[in-house]
Amino acid sequence: MKILIINSDSPNNRGDRAILIGGIKLLRYRYPDADIWSLSENSQRDEEWFGIRFLPMGVYSINPLQWLRLCFFAKSCDLVVWGGGELLKDYTNKLGLIYWVIKICSIRFFGVKIYGFYQGIGPTYSTFSKKLIAYVINKTETFFTRDNESREKLMLWGVTAPVVASYDPAILCDAEPLDQNEKFQINKDFEITDHFLSNAIGIGVRNWFHYKKYSWIPFRFKKMFGIGRSAIFPKSEQYKKQLALLCDTIIKKYDINIVFFPMHMSLCEGDVQFSMQIRAYMKYKERARIVDKDTLSPKTFHSAIGTCKVFIGSRLHSFILATTAYVPAIILYYVDKGRIFAEQAGAQKYSLPIENVLDDKTVTHISNMITEVLKERKSINQRTRHHLNSMRNKLIETLVMFP
Repeated sequence: MKILIINSDSPNNRGDRAILIGGIKLLRYRYPDADIWSLSENSQRDEEWFGIRFLPMGVYSINPLQWLRLCFFAKSCDLVVWGGGELLKDYTNKLGLIYWVIKICSIRFFGVKIYGFYQGIGPTYSTFSKKLIAYVINKTETFFTRDNESREKLMLWGVTAPVVASYDPAILCDAEPLDQNEKFQINKDFEITDHFLSNAIGIGVRNWFHYKKYSWIPFRFKKMFGIGRSAIFPKSEQYKKQLALLCDTIIKKYDINIVFFPMHMSLCEGDVQFSMQIRAYMKYKERARIVDKDTLSPKTFHSAIGTCKVFIGSRLHSFILATTAYVPAIILYYVDKGRIFAEQAGAQKYSLPIENVLDDKTVTHISNMITEVLKERKSINQRTRHHLNSMRNKLIETLVMFP
């Protein structure tokens, strides 16, 4: 059995790595001896990290020869799955959506049957985009979503292919205690000792309020070519300062450290740079560290998150990794996917829209939430375990719908 996962940006995005790990684990339940492949421009490293094989090409390659190779390779596979993550939407840009439509239709042109693999459907504004999404999903045999709201959108937009609502495969990730070699690596690479990390609150935030939504051109290309460089987004600076104030408040109130866990490691997304900007605004910056180099395996990264006392995230999969490591977590969601997962995990009480951060009262509110989750950690973990077990079982049950 030969399986191809047409993955999201796992070579550069730690959240997409969690999705890929969960997806591999899920496929192994049904096809334990399968020869599983995916895509990466860093294939040697990723083969060591994920235990599968990789075609040496970028996930977002536009090289026509690589596309042709991908199409022929997909044709040689017994099963091709596409996802997960949030690939279909237009709130970030429209060109990314068009890219996936062309890519998937190109593979289908070679007679390859494709299954949508537990994707979330992001905010989509234009009628044109909704029609494109429906068109490409109708090219799949069955399309699995990671939540029911995504399925409901697709039904409204005219999708006729079978659509099955389930959960994000990243919930299958498990965190193990750090071993001595991992502790040594974290201290060497980031100057984070085991003592520092075990008395820390993890932060997994992203920049926001910093670009115009629903544009045609991806922000990464605007940044690369200097398009709109003179644009001013005052809310973005206010957001950074508020997060810095939150970190200082936490440090002072709880005598605790801060460890930033950037999720998207590419320069165009800038999670590392954003974490640095927050720390630069902090008063107690000596109490903050940043996991700023992409040297940790997904397993070690997850275990490091699992060592924290509490986690605050805006990136969805930072919140999922904390949840699956049984670390009480708070999410500042920027689109509905964060709110939806909090509801799935029974943690909606600890979810806030990211716009709330701009309000001075929110710093005090989140600080008080931390007091609560520290006090109720045991009951929170019991509830989390119950919800995760239920979601995992239901996710595995959907495997009977694959060939």
